[in-house]
Amino acid sequence: MAKRRSRKPFEPTAHARLGPAVRLLWWGICLGVLAWWLFTTGLGSLASAHGLEGRDDRLFYALMALISFPAGLVWVLATPWLLATAPAGAGVAAIPWYSEPLLAWFGCAILGYMQWFWLLPRAFSFGRQAG
Repeated sequence: MAKRRSRKPFEPTAHARLGPAVRLLWWGICLGVLAWWLFTTGLGSLASAHGLEGRDDRLFYALMALISFPAGLVWVLATPWLLATAPAGAGVAAIPWYSEPLLAWFGCAILGYMQWFWLLPRAFSFGRQAG
């Protein structure tokens, strides 16, 4: 008869305990950057009252690329190209001015989340299991 292996009780790792808080913080930062951009670009009524509309979006792109680096940087650099390859009926002139920043934010948020909280933990856990 085969000897039964004793099971160790489940002990959550530090990563498992810290994970939800870090994820919430990361999403909070992403949403905070989006809220800041919405306020400063004139989409909000407060921005026009304070003369903040029409600001440059480079800081917005830089923050989102930094938060979700390196996948976010690739996405921010690819966003203008993706919009330029839109179908002929929906040329760049037909796309609203805020489409590019919103597409950049959405792509950076999704890719950054997948990169930091799905792909990276699995890559490190695979290395631990193999060794």
